[in-house]
Amino acid sequence: MSTHKVIQQSTYDEVIRENVVDLDMTPGEAIEDASIQFKSQGVSLSSIVTNPSVIKTDDGIDIIHKVKVAIEKVESQANDPTKGDEIKNQLKIIKDECQLSFAHRFLAANSGAFTVLTSLWTTHLNEVVVALSALVNGQPDLFDVTTLKLIQNTLLEHVADASLSSQLLFLIQLACIKHENNRQILVDNDILTPLIKCLKVHKLPEVTKNACAALRALVLDDDIRVQYGRAHDHAKDIVIKHAALPLFSELLQESHDVTIASDIVLTVSRLMVRHEFCKEMADFGVLTHLFQGLKNYAENQTFVQNVLLLLKALAGNDHVQKEIVKENGTELIIFATQKHILKSKVCKAACGTLATLALRSPQHCAIIVKAGGATLITRMMEAHGLDAGVLQQACLAIRNLVARAQDLVPNFLELGAERLIRNAQEHHPAIADEAKAALRDLGCMIEFREPWTGKKGSLQN
Repeated sequence: MSTHKVIQQSTYDEVIRENVVDLDMTPGEAIEDASIQFKSQGVSLSSIVTNPSVIKTDDGIDIIHKVKVAIEKVESQANDPTKGDEIKNQLKIIKDECQLSFAHRFLAANSGAFTVLTSLWTTHLNEVVVALSALVNGQPDLFDVTTLKLIQNTLLEHVADASLSSQLLFLIQLACIKHENNRQILVDNDILTPLIKCLKVHKLPEVTKNACAALRALVLDDDIRVQYGRAHDHAKDIVIKHAALPLFSELLQESHDVTIASDIVLTVSRLMVRHEFCKEMADFGVLTHLFQGLKNYAENQTFVQNVLLLLKALAGNDHVQKEIVKENGTELIIFATQKHILKSKVCKAACGTLATLALRSPQHCAIIVKAGGATLITRMMEAHGLDAGVLQQACLAIRNLVARAQDLVPNFLELGAERLIRNAQEHHPAIADEAKAALRDLGCMIEFREPWTGKKGSLQN
């Protein structure tokens, strides 16, 4: 738990004022002294704009925040039909200021920006959506039910407008990140219908990118304030009620942009929450597209990583697992991963995928090792000895590869797997279970600790 103290923007500004007026400091000195003073007191300045404009006047000084001034101007001119161009200029200032830092967004929110912006929804829609997207980034609590419904209705009404749809989809994504209640409100009010329609109507990269990101945000489970989310239910609705899988299969087949293809692949991987979904996606021929993509875009780190994540998800279905290996998927996985051996995210995904393909299948294990899987796994452990995520998945992969194929044990021992696993176990206690399981199935000596033997007294509350 953080022990940092917090202050308000007005408190910080007042210290600057005192430094200039009472201590005769220059504005630059006053700002520097205020920052040092608060930091020395253990105050967090993450939500404080630490470099306001300081202007000396005959009566003292004025401390000016451009975003506050712009909000006040918009609010005062909102009902004046002759001030349309001026309002647009001020909305751009609000957007630009909010994009500077979280502190600027926090100050704008506390200055009433959200209410001011939404009041202009019907008169300056495009500019308001852009400014609102800048404001709410990292602040999803600003949304209320009325605004969420307004966004949804606007998207449905303007689905033919590619530019506006793209901005609205981005706004939906921001509303959903780390906010389960917003996700549930949107899904309950059928946001999926216009969202899927955007994917069908528009083939533009920006629309596809933002629509995919919005769908992924709707199936997140990242709100620590909620004990149980509905990510699984949302994924089911997307796949079953809105027939998303054939649509994504079509989009992937038609996509010639590796960035967009990567977004589509990542989105599909988040929707593979049931065995039948994995089988259905494989039946649409997605494996062919993924393998061809690994051949064509093996140098693209993000694409390779996302393909590995999807293959891991698909391999959760035993039938698809067999199809992946049958179609020489293991060789392509190893081939593509070798090009990104120094990238921890790719290595973690590769280890996880190999572990899933090896699960409960000695035949697959032999194929993986023959293709160079053992060498690849140990190389990844060597390259990422400080990354617990990679090491955990690597230990799991080794365990799955040798548990039912003991004849493969020498392949790993000759490559120094025992040393690598013991180093991982020593430096990363959190992966002790996976490390011990790998050592056990490699036939190595391991120490079992017995926390309590039942002797010397009874348990006490």
